[in-house]
Amino acid sequence: AASMVSSKFIKLFIIIYFLIILCKRFCTRIRLIFIVKGEGLMFKSGDKPGAGRYKCLTCGDIIYLFKNSDILPFCPECKATVWVKFSQTLS
Repeated sequence: AASMVSSKFIKLFIIIYFLIILCKRFCTRIRLIFIVKGEGLMFKSGDKPGAGRYKCLTCGDIIYLFKNSDILPFCPECKATVWVKFSQTLS
């Protein structure tokens, strides 16, 4: 009976794990839709988008570029490559 219970917990854990992964990917796609509709300007690591504040689309970390010649890095928190530039206020 104990092995049957642990087997059920393992299956439940695997299902929950995959649901979390699917939710993260779906939420990222929803954020991309809002950005494309004018919420901000989207850039990738390696771009030189100019001075300003940038928010990582994956984890939400915020970085600042101070010179127009600065290169947008990989996210220092999660190593993602997609950023949103904010003109005035952060959301």
